[in-house]
Amino acid sequence: MNSNFSAKMTKLEPTWQGIPVEVKEIVLKYLEYKWRFRLRVCSKSDKYLIDNSRVFLKQVELYKNPLVLLINSDLEIHKNVIAHLLGIFKSKNSKVKSLILDSKQLAKLSLESENPLKIQEAYFKTFGMSQQNFIRLFQKIDGKSIKSISFRRNLSEDLIDQLVKTDAWKNALRIFCYGRQDIPMDHVLGRNHFRAQFINLEPIGIWKLIKSIITRDNLESGFGFRINYLNEISQNDIEAGFKENPGIVRNEQWQFSTEHSCSYIFPVNTKNRIFVLRMRRSGFNGYDIEGYVCTENYTDDEFRKYGSWIPKNHEIVNHRIRRGNFHIVNTFLNL
Repeated sequence: MNSNFSAKMTKLEPTWQGIPVEVKEIVLKYLEYKWRFRLRVCSKSDKYLIDNSRVFLKQVELYKNPLVLLINSDLEIHKNVIAHLLGIFKSKNSKVKSLILDSKQLAKLSLESENPLKIQEAYFKTFGMSQQNFIRLFQKIDGKSIKSISFRRNLSEDLIDQLVKTDAWKNALRIFCYGRQDIPMDHVLGRNHFRAQFINLEPIGIWKLIKSIITRDNLESGFGFRINYLNEISQNDIEAGFKENPGIVRNEQWQFSTEHSCSYIFPVNTKNRIFVLRMRRSGFNGYDIEGYVCTENYTDDEFRKYGSWIPKNHEIVNHRIRRGNFHIVNTFLNL
């Protein structure tokens, strides 16, 4: 009697291997990334399940010195780094919110990556490979997923000409270029956010940016641009380039203002919104000119919060690059 009862109890106790695949897939959605790879080595069936299941990661970072892969800022991988990075995108349904690449190993990534890189934000610190391989990698970014692209180093004129032909560039709503260069303004019109450092800026380019924003519908506060430039363009030069007069020119004092204390305010097609343009001497070098969609009764604090030159996420990345401080946790995974 006792033995039969024990046998029945054994059958009523399900094991992981006895759980239907559909249920396992649901469990995996809530499993932290590092635990997924502990499970991956348990059996062939678990390995197949992990390798073919959807992955969504907040942030993946690849650094070159030392070569290390950071996942969600709390997991470090030091062995088989590129293979592991490729494994993240092995499933066609895998997505990464933010992909940060600072490594000379990118050539291998560009050659061996089979599936589209479904990422929302891409940050390239250095290229470390031929222009051809970089373009090949860039072309693998899924144009339907990408929202933001940032470049830390200068882009050659030829490279820009090739990048603008890709779906990723065409569909990105935000483009940041930190290296000093000159990008044809026609290539960045219609973005929600644009930032760049120009060596030689033409006033007509500023008007093109303004026009591409104020003529749009359904604008949100914060949409706009910030440009740093080195050549001598005065406030009068910028104003002379306007093809339409601003609705209001407001004299006011704002933070760090020296020579220029004038805001140009343009009407827009979105209710209770305006577009505000300002120019000032830069804390870097040269001048900054920036314009953002603001509420009608905007304050200096509102305008200023849209104008941080480097987003907080990028500041964290730059700190890691400078310090080389990648030992965030003592990870048990040396894959």
